[in-house]
Amino acid sequence: MKKLFWVVCLVITLGRTGWAADQSTLPTSAEQVTAANKILAEWQAAHAQPVERKLHIIAWTPNDREYPADYEQRLSDILLDIQRVYGREMQRHGFGP
Repeated sequence: MKKLFWVVCLVITLGRTGWAADQSTLPTSAEQVTAANKILAEWQAAHAQPVERKLHIIAWTPNDREYPADYEQRLSDILLDIQRVYGREMQRHGFGP
């Protein structure tokens, strides 16, 4: 375990000093968005048939306990918050809402 810790520390340290990757050769966010949009457009053109998707949420509780009274609303709030975070970040990176 001790060796793994030191390897991780070394990798983090090397990454922070720039030795692991030349920062000047890394693509900018705009370049990454352009490249990602190109890949997505090609994939969407090849898979133009619409697909219905569902997100299945599984809630588990032991047999001797009941779900909290407001568990559905709490789950809904959590998922909507996650949706807002992803939407905001996609907007910030130029992918749209």
